[in-house]
Formats: sequence, structure tokens, C-alpha cells
Amino acid sequence: MVGSRTANHSASRFSRLALCIASLALVLAACSSPGSSQPGQAQAPAAPSPTGPKTLRLAIKEEPTTMYSGTASNEREHSDLFNASLTYFDSNGTLLPKLAVKIPSIADGDWKALPDGSMEVTWKLKPNLTWHDGTPVTAEDFAFSTRILNDPANPTNPPRGMRPVTEALAPDAQTLVLRYAKPFNGAAVAGLADFPPVPRHLLEADYARLGGEGIFNHAVFTTGWVGTGPFRMTNRSVGSHIDGAAFDNYVFGRPKIDRVNIRFIPDVNSIAANLLAGELDGVPVGSLEVAQAVALHDQWESQGKGTVNAVPNRLRGMQLQYRDPDAPWAKDVRVRQALVQIIDRPSISEKIYYGYAPVGNVALLPSDSLFKVLEQRGALTLWPHDPTAGGRLLDAAGWTRGADGQRRNAAGQPFTYNPGINGDSDLEELLVVVDSVRGVGISSA
Repeated sequence: MVGSRTANHSASRFSRLALCIASLALVLAACSSPGSSQPGQAQAPAAPSPTGPKTLRLAIKEEPTTMYSGTASNEREHSDLFNASLTYFDSNGTLLPKLAVKIPSIADGDWKALPDGSMEVTWKLKPNLTWHDGTPVTAEDFAFSTRILNDPANPTNPPRGMRPVTEALAPDAQTLVLRYAKPFNGAAVAGLADFPPVPRHLLEADYARLGGEGIFNHAVFTTGWVGTGPFRMTNRSVGSHIDGAAFDNYVFGRPKIDRVNIRFIPDVNSIAANLLAGELDGVPVGSLEVAQAVALHDQWESQGKGTVNAVPNRLRGMQLQYRDPDAPWAKDVRVRQALVQIIDRPSISEKIYYGYAPVGNVALLPSDSLFKVLEQRGALTLWPHDPTAGGRLLDAAGWTRGADGQRRNAAGQPFTYNPGINGDSDLEELLVVVDSVRGVGISSA
């Protein structure tokens, strides 16, 4: 319910107020699965296994809508297998070059802020890159990708790193020049979700004929994908599975795994059952719920059959409603600070997420490079669960408890906080929030 003294609670990547729990994705891998190469580390072609080719069997809950990239968990995982772009983040959150020689910088002169307020960024591609069919990868492929994915008739959302680009040029095969009408501080981040390449040699002629809408019905985007990633697609059965084989000319060397099989299983309980039955080797990020992970930990990991890893990948936060300028949290920062301390976030972490999701204190994941910078500078303020301290902040802000235990301001107006949710999946968290604020005298429906 949203009213003059209400707040709307929803899951979001970033919160205006750090009332947050780090949400997570769960990665599972069977102990019998062969290891993959480390990101950024070149690998020599793997010697044939005496027991035959090594196949990694995976499952994801939702079939991806595109083969070239995406921002949803299921899209990111599969696209990293079948495609590659200019940059990537390693496991420590460090931005590194992949198909590019280096990350552009102002100091090196390949990132320029121009006098008219525009901006220009120059990328250099590594030599001898090829698409899965052996065709050389050139800068014009990225320029073409920018044109086709930014086409106003494109029925999909343009990748976030391409949207601000006003012009993409390829003065030579290894040089890509991107122009922006105004400064864009995310220009150096050019991973698959930001700046995915698509195979120009297979699409350019048909794009000229079909236009920006019709081209996305092309088989290249579904069953005929040709990319630049560690695995080349060998078969796709829409609604069922994707098969891939190791790509010998991958930028970081041939993968140690020979083949991948990705099955689409929409029910998480079925995914868990297949893992327990030994029909799957792993589940990438984004396809498993916490409850199934706990069950697998108890039945699977405890027997030495595999590993369950929690990977915090976004923040769940509360977005306060500011339409009413007289709302307690809108008028005084101390009220917002009090709410952070009053809401029992540790209980949400322990009881709802089984301890897999750490409590967040700011709208950044601990793995974020900016988090580490703030921590080193002593600029992080932590707000532990402390209802007593939160109550003192409310007292100082003029919201004191009366004889009936309810908090009111000097005018006698009650402090009312009625959070709402987007779906039934948030109900357990909502109940913790309501119990927390009621405990300090805040009225909540």
C-alpha cells in the first residue's frame, strides 16, 4: 500500500538507502567435472583424454533470448561460452582486456574529451582473432555491431555500452574509434553485456535488405550462431538444449573442456534432481534458488559429490517513497539512518537466505572496486543492526514514543511505515521489516 506515509519495497540493483541484503547467484559444480582455464590466462591445446572427449553438462532455468549477449543471469552465462568482447572483469572485479590490446585511458591519449563537449575513445584489437568459422575478426565487425544493435528498428534493447555511441569507425582492421556526443564514464567497460560483437560477414548483406527489424529473425541469432567465445555452437534445439565444441583459436587458448551441453530446465526442483542423479555436472549463475542450494549442500556436497558456491551478484534494497515531502524519511537523514539500524537485516540473511547472502551496508557489493576504494579511504559507514541506537536517532529527529508506545512528532502525527512488495517471493522479507519497525514504536500495516 502506498500513501502519504508509506514506502515502496522492491528488489533493485541499487538502493537509495542502504537497507540492503546482498542478493546472490548460486554456482554448482560436480567434483568429477574437469576444470576450465582461468580467465585471461592463455592455454595450450589440451591433450586428448585417454577416456575420450571431456563434456561438461550444464542446465539453466530460462532459455536465453539472444546468443550474442544479455544482462540477465542466464544470458550472461551462456553468452560468455559462445561469444567474447573487448573487455571482461576477473574474479576480483578488475577490468581487463580480452579481444582488445588494452583498456583505453586519458593518460595514454586513446580516450579524449574534446573541446566541444564530445568524447572519442580508440580501441586496438589483438592480432589474429577469428570468428568460429575462421573469418578474421576486424574493427569493422564492432562498428557494424554498433550500427545494427543501435538501429531504432531493433526489437531488442541495445546493449548499454553502445547506446551512447553516436558514430563507430574502423580506420583500419585493428582500430575501432567510438564517438560520443557527451562524456560517458562507462566507455572503458566493453564486455558482452555492454559491447557485444555480431558476425558482420554473415549479416551485413541481409541487414541492407531486411532492415533493423527483419534482420533479428536471421538464423544467425538463433540456430546458426557464429561467435568469438571459447566454444562454438554445434547444435541448438530451441526449447531444449545447446551443444558446443571447444574453439581452437579462442583468444585465451583452447579450453580444457572439449564439449559443453546446456539443457533448458525451467523447474529448479528438476535441476536439483538431475544434479543429485548425476545427470548434470553443474549449474551456472542464476538458475538455482537458495532452498535448493541448501538441500544440495546437505545431500550432495556433504558426500563429496560437488560444491555449492554463493556468488553475490546484486543488491536487494528498499526504495523509499519521496512523493510526500513531509514523510519522516524525506525530511531528515537521521530517520533514514535509524531505519537502517532498526530493520533486522541479519535475520533476513540467516533465516531467509540461510546465511548465503551477506548483509549490505552500502549500495555496492564488497567485490566492487569502488567499495574497496571507499574502504581504503575510511569512507565507509557501517550500520549494524541496533534497534536501541536507531531509536535514539528517531528521538533526536523528533519522533518520540508516547505512553501507548507509538512514535509521534511534536504535532502529534504518528510515524507510519507501510512497505509494499512486488511479488509473493518478497513476503518473508516484508514480515521481518514490519516486525522490526513495530518493535521500536513505528506503526506498520
